[in-house]
Amino acid sequence: MQFLELYGDEIRDLLDYVSVDKTTGTSTKTLKITEAKNGSISVTGLKAELVNSKAECISLLNKGIAKRMTAQTQMNEASSRSHAIFTVTIE
Repeated sequence: MQFLELYGDEIRDLLDYVSVDKTTGTSTKTLKITEAKNGSISVTGLKAELVNSKAECISLLNKGIAKRMTAQTQMNEASSRSHAIFTVTIE
């Protein structure tokens, strides 16, 4: 599974806990969106986690959600200021 966040002009890997600046919370690794000739889109450099159960998948999903960027708005105190893409590949 993979989990990414688009925040402004930045792509953040929500499952990579190592490549994060501890002061700013921003990612220190470069992720790049690429499009193949067949039209499929992928993000190079994005961490993929192997999970073997529904519980493992939900646990990683919750850890990634906790890393999402939020900010207070007039409508909601913890509004998400980003878009997230959670991908599960079943083999």
